[in-house]
Amino acid sequence: MKDLKVRVTSGVIGTILMILVVKMGNPILSIAVALFSLIGMKELFNAFENKGLKPLRVSAYTIVVLSYAFGMMTKLPNNNLHMQLFITIISMYFLIMLLTKKYKVEDVGVTMLSLFYIPFLFSYLARLGGSIYIWLIFLVAFGTDTFAYFAGNLFGKHKLCPEISPNKTVEGFVGGIVGSVLLTMIYCYLVGVTNIMLYIPMAIIASMISQSGDLVASVIKRYTGIKDYGKLIPGHGGILDRFDSVIFTSPVIFYYIELIIK
Repeated sequence: MKDLKVRVTSGVIGTILMILVVKMGNPILSIAVALFSLIGMKELFNAFENKGLKPLRVSAYTIVVLSYAFGMMTKLPNNNLHMQLFITIISMYFLIMLLTKKYKVEDVGVTMLSLFYIPFLFSYLARLGGSIYIWLIFLVAFGTDTFAYFAGNLFGKHKLCPEISPNKTVEGFVGGIVGSVLLTMIYCYLVGVTNIMLYIPMAIIASMISQSGDLVASVIKRYTGIKDYGKLIPGHGGILDRFDSVIFTSPVIFYYIELIIK
């Protein structure tokens, strides 16, 4: 009972803070995303070190700070130019690291994976800052988690990926998608969107990707032998434990909005 109270309390406080930051928009939102990216990478690096790997921490943190700072200072339009530069720079840098033979391929590999997985994918959240669409990321990600949990507990009989996450079921997976669609339609109606039906495919695709993001996080935890990524959020774990689905959902919704809706 005490654990449930802690989980609910931290969840409520976290939700209020999240709403305030999102409503402030950029640059506050971008700074928050950059900070969360750094914390998430620290959690992931700690996990990989359990397997004897040695990520290039200082280099990775520096690249994240510089890339986000560059994006905010230049105020580039949503053409992803600063992220293209980001990928090019880290690729060239780590190629040089490999050529100098100062670091193992595995260490460079997990560092590059972490940079793509967290700050790059997470950056799409900030890029929707100031628009009505940013709330769809949280509605789909958190709504999918919630509906999948209850649908799985009520109707779950068929295991989805028992080797990766024993508690996840096919019924929960479907329930998460249904919940995502319902929440998206309700939100679109409340904000006055006229072409609501156009958002349904987005909700379905984003919900599936959201649940895939949760499975990816579970795979890494199983590989590295950890239960949670951290203890930053009482009752929930670390940043990656709470935002793993948000990280994967953000680019899906961003590109759907850019390519289909607008």
